Amino acid sequence: MNDRRRLRSVFNRIDNDKDKYNVHLKDYLITICPQRTEKTKSIFYPFSDEQTFKKKVSIINAIVNRRFLKRNYMKRPEQKIVFYNFIENSLNKNLIHTHSLFRIPRILIHKLKEIFDYLISVVRNKFEFSIRIDHRPDVAIRYMTKKFSENNDRYFVC
Repeated sequence: MNDRRRLRSVFNRIDNDKDKYNVHLKDYLITICPQRTEKTKSIFYPFSDEQTFKKKVSIINAIVNRRFLKRNYMKRPEQKIVFYNFIENSLNKNLIHTHSLFRIPRILIHKLKEIFDYLISVVRNKFEFSIRIDHRPDVAIRYMTKKFSENNDRYFVC
């Protein structure tokens, strides 16, 4: 519970004006859902566990970075697109999904719509996941870091 409060506090204190390299998109709630439970098995698309989902989200992150920052993005860790992810399972269907907050390089802020459009196309077309991007000022961070339970206790960065 204290970890959630600390995370919420840290995200709220981020001042985009003071960071000369990056902008944190604190007003956007980005939800990625594979539309499968952790127990769903399919011949066409096996989805066995949370580790598989984390790997897919990391691959999505790498694809987006390569598209907008070309090959050198790994050499500049302070200037790459970063996803802060909060994984949870829905209460009724045990449907795994993630709520994400993005950090993008300041040089790409004018391409924000293009980044979101590309992200949506990658997530839907290549991975067949659903994605939702909502502009929700003052709600996004609170929602992502909502109260602790056994269904929403996983946080990872890619």
